[in-house]
Amino acid sequence: MSLPTMPKRTREEALNVIIASIALEEKALAQLIKAEAEKVQHAVKIGSVTQED
Repeated sequence: MSLPTMPKRTREEALNVIIASIALEEKALAQLIKAEAEKVQHAVKIGSVTQED
């Protein structure tokens, strides 16, 4: 089994690809954090409605 071939890139192109990859990863993490925050907000809202004072 041979190694995959990598496209030839200039240093600038490689840096742009790395930066774009990091940006996409950060966006995905932000979306996960937002979804978890919404779940917590929903749970708190439900809890405050059913709880007697």
